[in-house]
Amino acid sequence: MTDASSAPAASDTITTDHVPSRVLHALDDAMNRKPVGRKEDQLLDAAEEIFLSHGYAGASVDDIVLKAEISKATLYKYFHDKEALFRAVIDRRCVQQREKLGALTLNLSTEEALIEGGKMAVTFMVSPLAQAVYRTCVAEAARFPHVGHAFFLSAAVAMTKQLSALFECAEEAGDLIIPDKAFAANQLWQLARSVYFYELMFQVRDNVSQHERNHVVKESLEMFVARYGTESFKPRMAKALEKLS
Repeated sequence: MTDASSAPAASDTITTDHVPSRVLHALDDAMNRKPVGRKEDQLLDAAEEIFLSHGYAGASVDDIVLKAEISKATLYKYFHDKEALFRAVIDRRCVQQREKLGALTLNLSTEEALIEGGKMAVTFMVSPLAQAVYRTCVAEAARFPHVGHAFFLSAAVAMTKQLSALFECAEEAGDLIIPDKAFAANQLWQLARSVYFYELMFQVRDNVSQHERNHVVKESLEMFVARYGTESFKPRMAKALEKLS
């Protein structure tokens, strides 16, 4: 497969119609900016800890600068307000996942890319960090819609675009046929969540074993490929999935 980052953009529309344009522009800026040095990383580390432990509303700039051991002037040098800082915190974590996903098509077959992508998605979904980010964003979204927008755009929309590009490569290889790639990307993402995501979210359990994670990947991809895989690809996928049993 070719590099998904160089593949043509998926033709499917990923809906952001209900997101205010100012938020779209702000998130675009956040997703394209790069940390400029150690102090900014130090600031983002501290802000992440405060946001995830106190929530968006409960997190104060005073607490963040105290934790980061910097001045307010330094904070405002990098971010003009708390909202911009929160966006950067969320996107920093999401971009790590997007970069890993974007690299999957390098020197990997379609079946290998799907399996590695599935493992990555499940591992991220059940991680304490993902759980904390999700709880924070959902808890604050009603009072502060821009918080929900930040998570939606940085995580859901961006991941959908990455998966859609991967599907483009798989179609070019003759392995998948997906009329609506954005919809299919969301299907696969939701399958990866499985019941374990919600059991962790609601404190029904506190961990998910590797065997359970592999089971989610195997079952999710079997269902996905049954719907979108070509007849020539399905046996290859089935053979690859046997290794997860």
